[in-house]
Amino acid sequence: NQKCSRSEHRVSIQEALRPNSVEVLVTVWQELAEKCDTDRQMRVGDSAAGRDPVLLRSQLEPHSTVELRRRLVRDFGCRPLNPVEANRGEVMHMLLECYNGEVM
Repeated sequence: NQKCSRSEHRVSIQEALRPNSVEVLVTVWQELAEKCDTDRQMRVGDSAAGRDPVLLRSQLEPHSTVELRRRLVRDFGCRPLNPVEANRGEVMHMLLECYNGEVM
């Protein structure tokens, strides 16, 4: 759920499930940005106007990371990725590599 994308939400879910200890996986944009080496890994261009429309990456940028992960699984048969294992930049790189490997 896109509305549950803050670390406070993860904490409240964990507290609600106590005394059980559970790992709650939530994509928290701030944490991903801090984990990322550079802003360029996450997104290219501040808006569509700043991207080259001819590039496939530019066309994929508007899609959410969840949609990109789904496309990797559905269209290319990749295993589902855990948000902890791969950030948006890594998912985008994998997707572009898959498209690059396609025979036209």
